[in-house]
Amino acid sequence: MSIEAKLACLSRWTHFDPSTGTPYMLSTPRPKEESMCWTDAIYAGASEEVLLKWAKEEWWQVWARQGAVNYVGIWRGRFEKEEKKNAKGGEKEKDGDRLKRVRERLEVASNKLGS
Repeated sequence: MSIEAKLACLSRWTHFDPSTGTPYMLSTPRPKEESMCWTDAIYAGASEEVLLKWAKEEWWQVWARQGAVNYVGIWRGRFEKEEKKNAKGGEKEKDGDRLKRVRERLEVASNKLGS
């Protein structure tokens, strides 16, 4: 994983105390579109050493949490795809049942006319 990717992952899971700049881990990640600037923490009073130490200590926890989020997302996508496929299949079955009923009615009508 590149350094840029690691920082992006850390920023999704990190929040800073606005008054002291102390970093802490969020319970759920931020949306990917939302960006966070590490310099905000420095302006709030956190030193670069504190931020670097925190990032080194917390990286594997962040990585594990992000892995779990990715895993759940993969399966959610698969289940949604299956549901869409089943919904389309259900429509085909309905159309098939309708065609079957129309054929039966036509057979009854042709039998009555042919008799």
